[in-house]
Amino acid sequence: MFKMNISLKRMVSLFLFIIFTFVLSSCSNEIKSFNLIFDEYMYTTTFIDINIEQDRVEEITENISKIYSKYNDLTTKYQPLDENSPFINNIFSINLNFGKKIEIDKELYDLLLYCKEIENKTDGYFNIKMGDIIEIWKNLIQESEAELRIGDNIFVYQYLDTIIMKRFKINSVNNETISLENGDAVESYQKNDLVFFKEISSIEYQENVDRVNEINIENSSYVLEINGHHEKTYYITTQGQRFSFDIDAISKGYANKIVEMYLRENGILNFSINSGNSSISLGENINRPEENNQFIVSIKNPFNYGSNKTISGTFKIKNNNISTTGNYEQFRYFNGKKISHIISPINYLPVDFYGSITVIGEDSSLIDALSTAFYSMPPEKLEYFLTQEDHGFQIEVIIVNNDGMVDTFLTKTNFEEFNS
Repeated sequence: MFKMNISLKRMVSLFLFIIFTFVLSSCSNEIKSFNLIFDEYMYTTTFIDINIEQDRVEEITENISKIYSKYNDLTTKYQPLDENSPFINNIFSINLNFGKKIEIDKELYDLLLYCKEIENKTDGYFNIKMGDIIEIWKNLIQESEAELRIGDNIFVYQYLDTIIMKRFKINSVNNETISLENGDAVESYQKNDLVFFKEISSIEYQENVDRVNEINIENSSYVLEINGHHEKTYYITTQGQRFSFDIDAISKGYANKIVEMYLRENGILNFSINSGNSSISLGENINRPEENNQFIVSIKNPFNYGSNKTISGTFKIKNNNISTTGNYEQFRYFNGKKISHIISPINYLPVDFYGSITVIGEDSSLIDALSTAFYSMPPEKLEYFLTQEDHGFQIEVIIVNNDGMVDTFLTKTNFEEFNS
């Protein structure tokens, strides 16, 4: 679904946001600013701001929409292709036909081949064969709050205007009030004035651990083949213990890469692409010539609840891409700690090493995958990977640790940490 507004970009602040303005022109043959909004592609909303002539916007918009529609259809694991689809098979149909050799489109072949290369270069920390394991944990993490019961643990953020940020056990509860126990102290609160998350119970957590322990994808694999010389056909065969693909960690960045290439090929150099504030591609900022046409990008503080420090820092950038993975949205509490929706491909458990990891690089598909892979790496492994291993990636990394401290691995970018 596509929407277009001829206006300034709507400011958003879920995780990353861009500070910029565009100059509007009143003449139809002059450059204008257009804010294009693409809904419901790859489970997110993408905002694209471009500066082009008005008589080009309809064609540009239609072609961008076709790109997002194509990769949405090819990469979804939740539904089959439409009967009149121009494509052969998608991720859903590959998962449905496990163990069979099936024909796929070249675009999907190229994407899956790229995923295999990244998996090898990250020592398996990027792994698209995790679909079944991710779904088990996602169902628990996204589960709606069940009825509160005596003995349940909750993590309380706030009561009225008071920031609490503590773990409590429910001593009693009814429709209006709730009594919470912390050590020997028991206090009553108006339930509707309390901001809290119900924790995952030890039983629920262990049940999930037992379920994922029944899965072993270590010896599972997929084979990609090309047949023919002039008229090539592309195939995939899944083998080993049954698994399902989940390529959400790269699909947005991969589609954005194709869109960025399309914009540049058509002479559009002043643009920004923002998918869910976690995958961003930037050209040049036409409205900041005094700043070398750079954008100002802010990284949100993942631990800003009840704090005046809403951002961890800022940096200036142009003609580059940014991808961030963090525990800021999809999470639950367990034993007083956040557990995120990012699952380790090594032990199949939710990871909680960092608040967020931001990767900067020229390839939006690569950094989309790497931000997820890095988030799963223990700190010692990640530091070794970034400083010692010859991975060949031309990237920069900004890490917001769980204590709020920031570590940077930068070569060109200047990160200004926000300390107040």
